[in-house]
Amino acid sequence: MRIAFVIDAAFPWSIGGVEATETGEARALAKEHEVHYFSMRWPGMARSFTKDGIRYHTSFGVNRKAIWSGGHRSVLHALRFAAGVFGLFRYRFDMVQTDAFPFVHLPVLKLYRSLRHCKLVVDTAEVWSRDYWIEYLGIAGALAWRFMLFALRGADHYIANSNDTAERLADIGVARDKISVFSPVIDVDLVREVLSEVHVDERADIIFDGRLIRDKRLDKWLETVRLVRERNPMISALIVGEGPEEEAVRSLINIKGLSGSVKLRPFYDDKRQLFQAVAGATVFLMTSEREGLSTITLESIALGTPVVVPEDAVLPTEVKELCVVRGYASLPDTILDMLSGKDKSSFIPNRKHIENFYSTQTVQFYESLFGMLGLGGNPGSKT
Repeated sequence: MRIAFVIDAAFPWSIGGVEATETGEARALAKEHEVHYFSMRWPGMARSFTKDGIRYHTSFGVNRKAIWSGGHRSVLHALRFAAGVFGLFRYRFDMVQTDAFPFVHLPVLKLYRSLRHCKLVVDTAEVWSRDYWIEYLGIAGALAWRFMLFALRGADHYIANSNDTAERLADIGVARDKISVFSPVIDVDLVREVLSEVHVDERADIIFDGRLIRDKRLDKWLETVRLVRERNPMISALIVGEGPEEEAVRSLINIKGLSGSVKLRPFYDDKRQLFQAVAGATVFLMTSEREGLSTITLESIALGTPVVVPEDAVLPTEVKELCVVRGYASLPDTILDMLSGKDKSSFIPNRKHIENFYSTQTVQFYESLFGMLGLGGNPGSKT
């Protein structure tokens, strides 16, 4: 079959859990099908090229700094991405799979679905409430919420990353028989390879990996590390990430007197290096206020490094039950207990459930999805 993936970012040119998952799915399907990937053009990407059997098509160049505006994603970039999606009309696909965010491109894909008679699948990581939209965009958030409701409805099928997301889709009117829960976020082969011989260039007791944005609440992360360091001055911590809050994070590290204990470095070029650093750490501290799934949380657990999160962190239930959940006042004591030399794997609850997130299920899932959508083996043809 001829399949298109449509997402504004592409891994590894843009680092993120959703991007990595979508790219992994596209690679798996490219072994048996003709797969195209439509995205914005991130630094290091050509206008069109083929990699890992996937044909990439990019619309316009991305300025990494400009894509964030006022603490949220640039609306202009979202609109430009939606305009670039019209490039699909040059092709005929049997199925188009798209990430729901940033929503403005979904009406274009629904028009393509209607004209080309293909199947449209929307991969959904989050369904924001009206209140959260207003918090995110101000008064314009009320209109954005209504647009999201309109844009999300009308696809042939939905892939929710968690049971919580599936429930929210059903709450806005999506038929439950059109929703599958699937989160193939863990490259189990790479996990096993790293665990067979952990080699760490930058060893840290406490680690974090993610975009440096306000939602990650790195101010609370650094305050927790400071309180731990007061009682254990020898601890080391590592923040791996890039983003618009980088200077603010650097400033906080100095203000809190942590320049000798906390290192801030950009994303690793090779995911193997990230896995080695996470596997070599004692604890992954995740203070983000909102995560659609938190791929790095699941990867850390698969690597045997426990994850500590505050009680108010918004995580899917099936992810949060794998973490050590505490109130902010208890976080330092919990981390100090982990640093006391105990077997760190003993701090991972329900660890056997991590297998539900292995990427080895990808091919089997899509074979089932194709059957549900009534897709056969006759590929579309270019027009």
